Amino acid sequence: MKNEWDRIVGQDDAVFYIKKSIESGSLSHAYLICGPPGVGKTMMAYAMASSLLDTNGAHPDLSLVEPQGNFLTIDQVRAISRDIQLKPFAGSHKVYIIKHADAMNQESANAFLRTLEEPPPYVLFVLTTSNPGRVIGTILSRCQRVDLKSISQGLIKETLKDQYGMDEERVLTIARLAAGSLKRAHELVSNEESMDLRDEVLLLLNTTGKRDMLSWVRMSDTLVTRVKTKEQDRYQANVREVLNALASWYRDAWVIRESRSDDLIYNRDRVDQLQDFAAGHEASSLIDGLNILEDARRSLSLNVNKDLLLENAIVSLSGLE
Repeated sequence: MKNEWDRIVGQDDAVFYIKKSIESGSLSHAYLICGPPGVGKTMMAYAMASSLLDTNGAHPDLSLVEPQGNFLTIDQVRAISRDIQLKPFAGSHKVYIIKHADAMNQESANAFLRTLEEPPPYVLFVLTTSNPGRVIGTILSRCQRVDLKSISQGLIKETLKDQYGMDEERVLTIARLAAGSLKRAHELVSNEESMDLRDEVLLLLNTTGKRDMLSWVRMSDTLVTRVKTKEQDRYQANVREVLNALASWYRDAWVIRESRSDDLIYNRDRVDQLQDFAAGHEASSLIDGLNILEDARRSLSLNVNKDLLLENAIVSLSGLE
């Protein structure tokens, strides 16, 4: 059976650093694990907890804290502050994994800072974020920062082949579309709807009239209807897939326009359409489109109206040239 460390792919330097710190007894009391979505931040946090608590599953001295709605609230922080005063139940440490550390507002961040400055010696905080620039500086400065990187296409291909036995052409397409995220690669493999949805998004995008606001509104209405489902996790995943498909397209068009090459593009199966799209847009507009889509992807992790978020993102793209 694999241990938690073995599940982390493509982050050898970070794994070596953390394991060495644990083995030498030089582990800090707080870490901030940063990196793009889907590269192993949460797995790294659980691997650290596993090493300290000698467990690969639930443990009474392990706590997971996630945003409630849009924020990590002050009530959540106060609950941590109270809980750390209780000594470990079954071992020598208590580990708190705090996901989306950038979701602390000023009030909860100030409260957490007091807890972070002088915790009991048995406490380890492991914070994760895809947006370190949004983590309040006073918290950032009190954590050891560990940066995880995007995973190479080659390593994603190797992992998918080992786990799924896929043919070369399909595994290459998925490795490119994953854009450095092994989590996204697994989603594309395990859920055929993700690939179907990507195809629908690109078909709509490339048949929508440039600067024709009405056709962009129709596109947003079509996609909102397409992705909606009563299962909230699936609904959010569908919206993310639409945003990912659009972002990869705008990114690829920018690469083509700036480098005049298709060697680095993700959507290699649609080169001709990409070249036409790139020729019809200025590089600055493609960057603006990427910024619109990145803001939407960040907001999706918060408690927002998903229909409105998707509609606003798509309509905002309509005026770009």
